[in-house]
Formats: sequence, structure tokens, C-alpha cells
Amino acid sequence: RSFLRGFQEIDRIIQNSHPVFVVVWLGSVLSLLAVTVMGFGQLDGWAQGLLIAATGLYLVGVQMPTMRGNVPLNNQLQALELTTLSETALAEARESFEPSWNRLNLIRTCLCLVVAVLLILVGILR
Repeated sequence: RSFLRGFQEIDRIIQNSHPVFVVVWLGSVLSLLAVTVMGFGQLDGWAQGLLIAATGLYLVGVQMPTMRGNVPLNNQLQALELTTLSETALAEARESFEPSWNRLNLIRTCLCLVVAVLLILVGILR
């Protein structure tokens, strides 16, 4: 119950557009897009290709799993009234949520690392 409740509370804060979360999440998308647009004309060759690859990988590999995977899982969890669920139902709810959410989060984390490395290479190659 505590695990699920903790996730509900974290997600509730996020869904209520907590300013820090919005700045970090939306800021990462907007800043990468801005860097790509501004930097594209100043780069050539490998650096230009790596910048496009990093941006595409971030949007498709990080943001899409978030929107198509983690957010629906979070919404599913938000719909549960934890105080009325039996221990068995709580265990089932956690089992249907946690492995999928963790798998998606691991994918996003690994791809963010790849994106960071690509952006570092862009800086080195420019």
C-alpha cells in the first residue's frame, strides 16, 4: 500500500503542474529543440548528424515512452482507491504497475545517457 500510495502522491504533484517539474520536463524538450535549431547551421559533418540523432533519440526514445507508457500507467494507478483494496488486490495492482513502469524507466534512463554522450561528442567535434 505504501509503495502505491507514494507513487500516487508523486504523480499527483506532477499532474498538478508542479512548477519545478514542468520547468525541468518541458525545459529539457524545448532547450534541446532550440539547441538543435540554432546549432544545426553552425555545425557540419558528424557534429550535425550527431545533433540530429541526439534530438531524435530523445524525442522518440525518451519522451514517447513517457507519454505512451509511463503516463498511462500513472493514470491507471491514480484511478485506484487504495484504502478500499484488499492485500491481494494491492499486490496485484503493484505487480501490474511496477515491472512495466520500471522497464520503461530503465529504457528512458539508458537512452538519456546515450543522448548525453552524443551531445558531448557534438561539443567535442564542433
